[in-house]
Amino acid sequence: VERDTKSPKIHPTQKSVPLLEKLIKIFTDEGEVVIDPVAGSGATIIAAMNCNRSAYGFEIKKPFFNEASRWIEEERQAKEEIKRFGWAKTKAIAYLLYGCGMRISEALDLRVNNFYDEFLRVIVSGKGNKERELYLLPIIQEQIKSYISSCPYKFQTDSFLFYGEKGDKLNPDVFRKTLRKLRAGLCLPDFTTPHSLRHSFATHLLANSEGDLRTIQELLGHKNLSTTQRYTKIDMNYLVKNFINFHPRSKE
Repeated sequence: VERDTKSPKIHPTQKSVPLLEKLIKIFTDEGEVVIDPVAGSGATIIAAMNCNRSAYGFEIKKPFFNEASRWIEEERQAKEEIKRFGWAKTKAIAYLLYGCGMRISEALDLRVNNFYDEFLRVIVSGKGNKERELYLLPIIQEQIKSYISSCPYKFQTDSFLFYGEKGDKLNPDVFRKTLRKLRAGLCLPDFTTPHSLRHSFATHLLANSEGDLRTIQELLGHKNLSTTQRYTKIDMNYLVKNFINFHPRSKE
């Protein structure tokens, strides 16, 4: 078990939070209640919170009780901030995938210095390190700014835009897992994935605008037009409508 160097020293016999977390995971299940009759520093309560367990602690010495209560409240507030940060992050990534047609890997590889003009433009590095410039709609700009304002970590010019909970670069599997939970909670179809958001960007752009395949090819960063064609499932009504509107013999 790693040493606990982050927790404040409150009690002379205070136990390591990582050690307590390991014991809690061994002897209890997620959602169960942990009770510490001699809470001391409150480390057991903190460990239980970190393991998604409810917890109650008892401490008869008022100085320890006051210090432990302060620490527990600080950790609770920090978790609430992380929760708000996580939701803002999820929304910002989803908007980039659907609003710009990015791959999940492209979105998570973005750095702060890839954005220009107050998040109006972004340079994306795609497959084969091929770069393309994309413009962000105002609603996407708002989501990114909201995420940044809620982020508990400091940004440098070369920082990755999307942080994980521990302050490192966000793993794409974490976003996929979050999307699966949302999909289940909102009763969305099983094909609601990061890739399907990119796919929908292409399909909806072609179906609801005058966009042509070549333009969408550039936006998606495809090398071959045949790849773009596989992304664009247009319904038969749309095809018939365009056939009637644009075929030179349709008015005869």
